[in-house]
Amino acid sequence: MKPKTIALLAALSIFVVILIQNMKPAPIQLLFWSISMPRLILLLACVSFGWILGWFTHLAYFTGKYKNQQKMNADAKTT
Repeated sequence: MKPKTIALLAALSIFVVILIQNMKPAPIQLLFWSISMPRLILLLACVSFGWILGWFTHLAYFTGKYKNQQKMNADAKTT
C-alpha cells in the first residue's frame, strides 16, 4: 500500500471513532434561533463545510493562476 493511502485510512478511522463517541445532543444558538442536534451531525456539517470551502478556494486559486498565465502568454506574443 502507498503511504498516502495508509495515512488517509488512519485519518478516516480516527474520524469515525470521534464521530461515534460524540452522539450526545449539543445545543446551538445563532442569534434568535436555538436548536439541539447530535454532535455527530454537527461535526459532519462542519467538516463538510470546511471541505467545500477548501475546494472552492483551491478552484479559485488555480483558475486565477491559469488566467494569469494565459494573460502573460498573450502579452509575450504581442511584444
